[in-house]
Amino acid sequence: MTGQYRERIPERPAVVPGTGRLGRNVWHDERSRAYRAPLADAVRSVRHERHIGILDQGALGSCTGNAMVGGLGCTPTWEPLQVFPDPPLLDQALAVAIYSEATRLDEFTGTYPPDDTGSSGLGVCKAAKARGLIGGYQWAFGLEETIRAACLNPVLIGVNWYSSFDLPSDDGELWLASRAYVRGGHEILITEVDAENERVWIDNSWGPSWGIDGRAWMSWSTLGRLLDERGDAVVPMPVDATVRPQPVVDAVAWWRRWWWRILQWLGVRP
Repeated sequence: MTGQYRERIPERPAVVPGTGRLGRNVWHDERSRAYRAPLADAVRSVRHERHIGILDQGALGSCTGNAMVGGLGCTPTWEPLQVFPDPPLLDQALAVAIYSEATRLDEFTGTYPPDDTGSSGLGVCKAAKARGLIGGYQWAFGLEETIRAACLNPVLIGVNWYSSFDLPSDDGELWLASRAYVRGGHEILITEVDAENERVWIDNSWGPSWGIDGRAWMSWSTLGRLLDERGDAVVPMPVDATVRPQPVVDAVAWWRRWWWRILQWLGVRP
């Protein structure tokens, strides 16, 4: 990924009429690599407590805003917001407001209202930061980093949504059927890591009747595949956190610098 990459993912009809909307687009920025999420030293089972109910985006493509509000409603992001003199109401109205602002801040044409364009994980993080709801946002890259980040914080993931995901299995699995196709892009929230069974649980934004009380799980192999398909994983940091860029190591430049110093020490003119 160099510079920026943008892709609007077309949404196809749901397998089951009435199934919730999607709405995630891809917006990647190379500068995000300087803001890497904190990672657990080792993978362990953990569930981040959710203090609000599962939201329902209905017929609106606001999954990015819904995933963000879901993350704000979980430990450890939820607690710092409660010390506000007037704590924000973490509900569907806020999800739509954040989504609307994200459509103005992202790099896709159209804004909501009136254009239900969908948005991106980066766009919704910018919107939440502008509202003063988070201290910043940091990124995980690849499967291992995403799982280790999810051991410490809820993680928003933007991924391809396959048609078979519309109907999780009876035990709640998001499974990839052999003839499943990409139905669009979706933003969901990792709230639990099950290390023993090598799976993560996600909160969706289609109401509590979907999956198991609005939640479902996917195997680490499924998650890895989705991340490899231009997926992304971002951690909204608590509002009282300080987020600063970290240096990105350029291995080639590093070796060039040291090779020059060695030659100078040896008295060799290159």
